[in-house]
Amino acid sequence: MDEATKVVTFMKGLGDGPVKTYLFREYPSTLEAAITLAMQEEFSLRQA
Repeated sequence: MDEATKVVTFMKGLGDGPVKTYLFREYPSTLEAAITLAMQEEFSLRQA
């Protein structure tokens, strides 16, 4: 499976909300980058 498919599949698995919206805007090129960005955004939201 190529990286783009992995990223899209990961993003589809997320619930609708700010993390998914953020990833859609950033559209990372690798699954690792997508997971890292999702974790950072989730952490930021919890700190707010």
